[in-house]
Order: sequence, then structure tokens, then C-alpha cells
Amino acid sequence: STFTEFFLNFMMRSRTVLVAVDGSESARNAFDKYCSLPQSKTDQVVFHHAINPPPSTAGLPFTGIPDQYSGRTYEDIIGEFKQRAEKLEKEFMQSCKERNMKCKWTTSVGHPTSRLLAEVRKELPDMLVIGTRGLDPVRRTIIGSVSRFMLNHVQIPIMVVPPVPK
Repeated sequence: STFTEFFLNFMMRSRTVLVAVDGSESARNAFDKYCSLPQSKTDQVVFHHAINPPPSTAGLPFTGIPDQYSGRTYEDIIGEFKQRAEKLEKEFMQSCKERNMKCKWTTSVGHPTSRLLAEVRKELPDMLVIGTRGLDPVRRTIIGSVSRFMLNHVQIPIMVVPPVPK
């Protein structure tokens, strides 16, 4: 069948797999799920983390932005987000090293959907791996879903991994 031919071809050649990382348990679960699948020694994993900072009005009165940013400069807030990204990078790169996988890490600043889409266009991966938070339909409509956006805007295979049942 066509799917069988695609799958066999996909498994036999070197691939680049883009894994979306946001620091959530869902992202870790998605990477672990990908790692449980057969891989070639020549595959490369590209991790991408989009730093999604608060608006530049964060910490100003009457903006509706959480008080956790109150009294802090925007540069300090971005610095904190970058430190979190560096911690994630160490964690995921160590995981790759332990699994003898070829990996690289990329980080960008901006809204996760637009940054991840830009990374897909830049890296031209063979597959995208992304976790979901398992939002109910109302929250998904209000907040949005990065995975749903990618399903509608990317023309490569996408592995969407649901959260682990509790």
C-alpha cells in the first residue's frame, strides 16, 4: 500500500525531526514517545523552544498582566525566560546524549505558533513532534492550540502526542 511504502522509505533514510519544547510535561512526554519509536543512527532531532514573553507593558498598573512582573524591567523578564530556556536545553540535550542521538537546540522569541512555523520552514524537517495539554474544547477555543495550528498550516507528517492519563 502507499502508506506502507511511505513508512518504509521514511524509516530507511536519514531524517530530521523537529520537536517542539515548551517546558511542559506534555513536551517531555512527546519526546519520550518519539524516542520509543524505531530510529536510524543518522537521524537528527532539532529541538525548538519559543520564548513567549509577556507584552512590554508587563508590570505596569491597570494592564491586566500578572503582578509577578510588577516592578521588573522588560529586560529582566526576558532574561528570566532565557534562563528557563537554557535549563530546558541542558535537560533535553543530556537526554539525547544518554540515548546516543544526534541533536541540536534552537530558541526564538515570539508567539509559539508563529515561531514554530518559522522553524519548520527554516529546518525543513521530515516530521514534527508536538505534545498537547489536553485542553477541553472551550479552553482550546479561547486559548488556542499550537498543535491544532500546526496541523492546519504544515505540510509534513506531525506526531501529536496527547497527555499521559492521570
